[in-house]
Amino acid sequence: MTNIQEQNRRKGGRPPTGRVRKLSKSVTVKFSKPSYEALRLRARKANRKLAEYIRESALNGEVVSGYNAETVAIAKNLIGMANNLNQLAKLSHQASQHGQSTLSYRV
Repeated sequence: MTNIQEQNRRKGGRPPTGRVRKLSKSVTVKFSKPSYEALRLRARKANRKLAEYIRESALNGEVVSGYNAETVAIAKNLIGMANNLNQLAKLSHQASQHGQSTLSYRV
């Protein structure tokens, strides 16, 4: 064969994918057995492979926040009150171990 014939000859196999479509990064995710089975069932109903279904869900799905700003503010306030209560209880226990009256401390 000549050089021209070798260049014109087609290679066999699948053509290479573009850089954009090539999947080169992976993420490991663990599921419980019931969650995994639910995902498999959803993927089967959508006529997709499990990996394709999870990928599309991750990229096109919407993450719904479980808490709004008001709920977060209330939770932070409660956490602060719980910390204050724990500090008072610790101070009370320390005072009772030393035989001191808890009334002598300024709160």
